[in-house]
Amino acid sequence: MNKIKLEDIATIVKGKKVEQIEQSSEAIRYIQIEDLRNGDNIKFCEANAKYVTANEEDIIIAWDGANAGTVGFGLSGAIGSTLAKIRINNEILDPRFVGLLLRSKFKYLRNSCTGATIPHINRKSLESVEIPLLPLVVQRKIINIIDTTAEMHAMRTKQLAELENVIISTFYYMFGNPAVNDKGWEVRKLGELLKESPQNGLYKPASEYTNGTLGQPILRIDSFYNGELKQPLNLKRLNCTQREIDTYLLCENDIVINRVNSIEYLGKCALITGLSEDTVFESNMMRLKVFNSIINPAYLTKFLCTPYVYNQILCHAKKAVNQASINQKDVQNFNILIPPLSLQNHFVSILESINEQKKIVGKAIGETQYLFDSLMSEYFD
Repeated sequence: MNKIKLEDIATIVKGKKVEQIEQSSEAIRYIQIEDLRNGDNIKFCEANAKYVTANEEDIIIAWDGANAGTVGFGLSGAIGSTLAKIRINNEILDPRFVGLLLRSKFKYLRNSCTGATIPHINRKSLESVEIPLLPLVVQRKIINIIDTTAEMHAMRTKQLAELENVIISTFYYMFGNPAVNDKGWEVRKLGELLKESPQNGLYKPASEYTNGTLGQPILRIDSFYNGELKQPLNLKRLNCTQREIDTYLLCENDIVINRVNSIEYLGKCALITGLSEDTVFESNMMRLKVFNSIINPAYLTKFLCTPYVYNQILCHAKKAVNQASINQKDVQNFNILIPPLSLQNHFVSILESINEQKKIVGKAIGETQYLFDSLMSEYFD
């Protein structure tokens, strides 16, 4: 297949510093890095000839900083100094086809960045990107296939978010707003609901982590989100003594809660279910074991995810540079609403039903992502 280098069919122009203004009849859009990811915080600048402007046929690329190599297209307005526009000879190549190809080269563009402190695009590396010289009709067919796959992925991702919203709305419908306890439930300290004191996790130096299937799996804070373990659960492994396994073992219906992290992730928690082998947990979280005769652990996990509990965390948090922490005493002092156990169990049965639907949608998202990645690889590698 014949290929052509980007430098032979494109003009690359870096943006200039832009001064923002309020929206007016004289204003044009000021395109920012966030807009390359479909951001909705639109800003404006003066329609001024000194600015570099792009139109919907141009490809826009983040030129420097943490987002260098991020690509967007279909935008019109002025671009700032951290962006550049790529104008394609559209008699030969469809700009969207080239834009999709450049998105597929993100890692290559990032790895070729220069600048020790602030990375920026290496113009020569960008210009040397090769593009297949396919007929325009074939390029547009490829664009349509990829766009359709991306739309399917977005639709299924939206479905997953909507199911999560159903869980949240069901919780508030059944139990009311915890912040005001409008249903008058009993309130108890979390420590009163625990079989034993919270257990902080296991610390091991990097030298104790292993490769392959050797050692014990260890749960880390990137392994769960929004009260649930991520699926598939790909855990790192490390060497453990039998005593360490006995002390830090995670059992069915345990709860883990993040005790050290940046403030927005402090208190992130998860219910432990379905682990296929003995698993321990790392030191920046703690393990909770509750009395099942008083509180359903799945209900408690969702309760711990509420803004009501997060506000309690903020009151207790000890702040340091780039992180914050809570201790066992803080966690045991959380105020927890205790509805009748029968109502908790009913909520959990609804939760399980919705989670089954989430698994189906999640599997479909994974399949669509795999299809998208395969198509990108087929057409652009």
